[in-house]
Amino acid sequence: MNSRHLTGHAVYLIALDEDGKVTWYWKYYHPLAAMEQAAKDVGMSFELGGDWKAFKDGQHY
Repeated sequence: MNSRHLTGHAVYLIALDEDGKVTWYWKYYHPLAAMEQAAKDVGMSFELGGDWKAFKDGQHY
């Protein structure tokens, strides 16, 4: 019960494919990485799950 989701400090962003359907393919998550720079631009701390070493989680921010 020590989850960053429970404290409001984590979120999942889910990508949609060309047909508007949820997809887990990595190619759709690369554009979402722009969220990292946007957060930094407004002074927020930000960590992209796709950058994790042990477990790649492209949906996790």
